[in-house]
Amino acid sequence: MPDFLRAPRALTELYRWLAENQFTVLKDVPGGAFNQYVVMGRETVHLAIRADRGDWDLTVSFDAGETFWQVDQLEAYLAGQPWIGEPLSDDHRAEFVRSRLNDLEARWHADPHARDDLHRLGDEWMSWRFGIPIPDGGFPRGKSS
Repeated sequence: MPDFLRAPRALTELYRWLAENQFTVLKDVPGGAFNQYVVMGRETVHLAIRADRGDWDLTVSFDAGETFWQVDQLEAYLAGQPWIGEPLSDDHRAEFVRSRLNDLEARWHADPHARDDLHRLGDEWMSWRFGIPIPDGGFPRGKSS
């Protein structure tokens, strides 16, 4: 198990839940107590749990790690609502993944516009968060893992 000694309890419990549900560690980059990077996957679904200077983050990919999405973004996508506001708690995000991961995966594969819709939500959040207009064609896209 990766060194989650200082991880929020919700993320440690999510890691265990993922392992119990046939997710395996695909990448484990230890970096001390405050910098961690773990990717777990099952088929094309990958989850990244990362700490950067003690700030923990959780992202999900449905295309075998090509693009990772924020859990808050995925929740807004499923609800058909804007993604506006400060990040949700670790407890909320971990519970959302446990309870809705199968729904998200099914929707990703059934919705031919999923990637575009998620990018649009991300653009809207960036515009809200930084108070800047969305550029033509959206904000630059990069691999986010």
